[in-house]
Amino acid sequence: MYHVENSHPPIVDRETFDKVQAELKRRDDLAADGDKAAGKFSSRHIFSTMIRCVCGDTFRRYMYYYKTDKVPMWICRTHELRKEKCAAKAIRESKIEDAFLRAINAVVCDRDAIIEEIIETAGKIITDADQTAHDAKKAELDMLREEMLELTKAYQSEGRPTEAQRERVLKLMAEIEQLMAETKFITDLINSKKLAKHRLADIKAALESGKLLDEFDDAVFKQMIKEIVVYSGELEFVFNCGIKRRDRL
Repeated sequence: MYHVENSHPPIVDRETFDKVQAELKRRDDLAADGDKAAGKFSSRHIFSTMIRCVCGDTFRRYMYYYKTDKVPMWICRTHELRKEKCAAKAIRESKIEDAFLRAINAVVCDRDAIIEEIIETAGKIITDADQTAHDAKKAELDMLREEMLELTKAYQSEGRPTEAQRERVLKLMAEIEQLMAETKFITDLINSKKLAKHRLADIKAALESGKLLDEFDDAVFKQMIKEIVVYSGELEFVFNCGIKRRDRL
């Protein structure tokens, strides 16, 4: 059996495919991490799984009832269950949105330096060594598969494999399995780097517009932010391009 790449026109472009695969992996990683959402990924809100406490746990959303109003709040899961383990206070959702606006507008105002940093970073993400290692493993894997095919043809024509052929086949199977694992690891690494490069390009394009935000925008937040880390009285916004900005609550 052979796997042929790029044999027909894709339904979606490669960049979109890479982003979707990365998002699926992120959700799988989150679902497997402890008891978050009972092992299931939940994305009912733009901030879901994005807010991390310094204690290591994530924040969840709940509604606080004040008189006749419902106020959306976010609280650390550990603090909610065991206050002695985490002193983080609940945060109003509107305060998170306002803090993001101040952080993103500060970044836009400093965009020239940041764009230069993004261009430099993007150039270093995927190295020649990554592709060379991938190509070498793939070439070795193809060679072993070809040998396996020839061995199979040989003992099928003879009716029964010799002991030497059987031993060689078993050894080849072990080597192929190991090489497949190594190739997959390198491929996943390259794909994650490609995604990072796509994100940097998106952020660069958004910053070049120089447009300040006057209200919270879900799409801009998702495009720009990797996570929010909650400190005592402060939020740290970690951008997908690697830069960080803190803002007081």
